[in-house]
Amino acid sequence: MNYTLRNVGVDELHFKMNNVRIEPNTKIQMMPQFVSHVQSLPDNAKIKSVILEAKLASTEKEPKPFNFFVRVVGVFECQDVSSSDMDRFVQETVPLLYPYLRTAVVNLTATSYQYPSLMLPVTFPGQPIKRNNGGNWGISFGNTDILN
Repeated sequence: MNYTLRNVGVDELHFKMNNVRIEPNTKIQMMPQFVSHVQSLPDNAKIKSVILEAKLASTEKEPKPFNFFVRVVGVFECQDVSSSDMDRFVQETVPLLYPYLRTAVVNLTATSYQYPSLMLPVTFPGQPIKRNNGGNWGISFGNTDILN
């Protein structure tokens, strides 16, 4: 299995402040959800887009000071990547896109001027990326806390 990253970019950014009152010096648990998809071009099976998304949403049970959604897309030219190689392909390519996603999240949250930047881990965690029932791959990093 051979592949080359040909292009990478941010496809979508959303940020929304929530009307949530948080007391000073309160630790807020910030656990973004991560999802990855792979798409092949219909006219060229050698070109695959790997999409990596991060989402943080406030709920009644777990209020957050802000919501965000970031989508990064990497375009790969592939040689000898069969459908049976897709899990391995995702395991290898998502960590290549992660630094771009991390940078986008840091920059997006920094521009709120209300809270510190949400700093995701510097390196992609070594845990496996698991396929969910919808055919997408899900990633869990554990807790990322910020102090208000």
